[in-house]
Formats: sequence, C-alpha cells, structure tokens
Amino acid sequence: MLFRSKIAKTSVRPALYGAPIRLIVRVLRLARMNDLEIVHAPLFRLLALDNTDVIDALAELNQDGELRFRMQGDVIELDVGGDD
Repeated sequence: MLFRSKIAKTSVRPALYGAPIRLIVRVLRLARMNDLEIVHAPLFRLLALDNTDVIDALAELNQDGELRFRMQGDVIELDVGGDD
C-alpha cells in the first residue's frame, strides 16, 4: 500500500543566484550557442523556468550586478564575465 497524507504537496522553484546561472550560460556557450539561443535553451526548464522567467531572472541578476544582460527585441547582449 502506498502512503497517504492529508498534507498537500507543493513544488517550489529554487532560488536563482548568479553563480548557477553563470555556469549554465558558460555550458551553453561551450555548446556553441549564441545569446538568443541561450535565453531560449530548454536546459533552463530543469530549474522550472520558461522563456519569460529566464528573461526576468537575467534582468534581475543584471540589476544585482551578477552579470550583464540587455535585450531589445531579438537582440540580446549577455556577459557573465570570464568568457573568452
């Protein structure tokens, strides 16, 4: 028999910090993805982020000084530092 519980289960998105996002961006750059492809990469779904959430998270990290992110239409500038 499976366990039963009267407590409702909910999932919570992990907190987004600069270091994990910079790591993901670097990995995607190693896979030769450009900035637009990175923002729309399915890898972010592992963090429960859709495209809009990714853009919002990058914008917030930009405001915090964790990375540089600018977007105007389909033109995206993304700099996480330490890139060659």
